[in-house]
Amino acid sequence: MNKGFRVVILRILISLAKLSIVAFAMLIVCIVAWGEFVVGRVYQNMDNLSGLDFVDPGSWVYFEDGDTLSPGWTIARLWALWWGFVLVSLFVSFLLASMRWRRGIQHFV
Repeated sequence: MNKGFRVVILRILISLAKLSIVAFAMLIVCIVAWGEFVVGRVYQNMDNLSGLDFVDPGSWVYFEDGDTLSPGWTIARLWALWWGFVLVSLFVSFLLASMRWRRGIQHFV
């Protein structure tokens, strides 16, 4: 296997590893932010009052259980907010993963 091919494969693997690390970190950020700024303010779910609702989209409000939405909010707006979190998270993940974390790769090859 020639050295150039190994460098390309190694760069791809490093990029995938960086993307995975950043995406996981962004998931944690989204869970915490959802719990702090959305749950209890935008909607009240009597079954779950944590940010973990972020990883189970659509199960935010069951009106028959006493759950409520804040005035001015709808399920569609809540979905739009969730998709906003997801898209910003993906953008930040790809942006940070594409940045060079260390100068050079030659010492790995």
